[in-house]
Amino acid sequence: MKRLLQNILLFTFFCLVVYIVLVIVAGRVLPAGWKTNLNYTVDEPKLTYTRLKELDTAKNTDILILGTSHAYMGYDPRIFLQHGWKTVNLGTSAQSFFQTELLVKRYIKQLNPKFVIFDIYPGIFSNNGIESGLDLVSSAKLNKDIVAMTFKLNNIKVYNTLIYSAYMQQFVLDTTYAEPQANRDGAYIKGGYVESYSTYKGTMPADKGIYKIHADQLKAFENIIKMFNERKIPYVLAQAPMTPAKYFEMTNNDAIDTMLANYGRYYNFNKISNIPINCFRDEHHLNQNGVNIFNDDFIKILDPTIQKACGK
Repeated sequence: MKRLLQNILLFTFFCLVVYIVLVIVAGRVLPAGWKTNLNYTVDEPKLTYTRLKELDTAKNTDILILGTSHAYMGYDPRIFLQHGWKTVNLGTSAQSFFQTELLVKRYIKQLNPKFVIFDIYPGIFSNNGIESGLDLVSSAKLNKDIVAMTFKLNNIKVYNTLIYSAYMQQFVLDTTYAEPQANRDGAYIKGGYVESYSTYKGTMPADKGIYKIHADQLKAFENIIKMFNERKIPYVLAQAPMTPAKYFEMTNNDAIDTMLANYGRYYNFNKISNIPINCFRDEHHLNQNGVNIFNDDFIKILDPTIQKACGK
């Protein structure tokens, strides 16, 4: 019996090693269309690798910005700098609260922000976290928190990407690697922002629905708010503008506003900013002209609060 167990363990170990090797080989040689269960996102237009690499030297910022692509396409550090505020944008594509919690835990002490802008896209409350998980596994320096997140997501794509990312970080990428910036719909601006002058051409057909709240995402969201409160960091919750057609697809916007207002100071800029349709780059995101309007509206409302927090 003992011999049988040893053989089973040896065979299992052998299969694991072979599987890891096959994942790495597939990642290196197969065309993208064949890698359906491996999604390594470095070199994709998300620019998360570049954004996180900046944090190697970032410390003691005035404002930390968190959220989805609405965050990194919606808050221009140059506009905030005109008011004397240095910003760091930790938004990533489809960033669920699982990933936000991980990033806050990893960087909050180093960045030591005086104020936090937490941009909330309500659809994230029902997000499975896989897209953003793949992005972080690909782009962030791997540690036990990334591994723990991988097992929490429990998805074959994320497992495979973790294996391949570990190989890339150990043997391929080096400290001089830079993501290619050409042929992107937008330019990367230091501080984590992506600028675009694209113009949205039309409206998508709207299917009415409601935002759903999943308990695990709500718990992660509450953990993030708790971390701010424990560190006595003032924060604001904000919802960046979408096209009216996209915003009004959901019929429970007012209920979401009421819920979020229970967690702190909250502003829904779909109800505040008047953004022309030609100031959007797509139905979800503003182009630079729209960002200028939105950021000006944001600062007009929050200026006294940020001034007090930042001491400027």
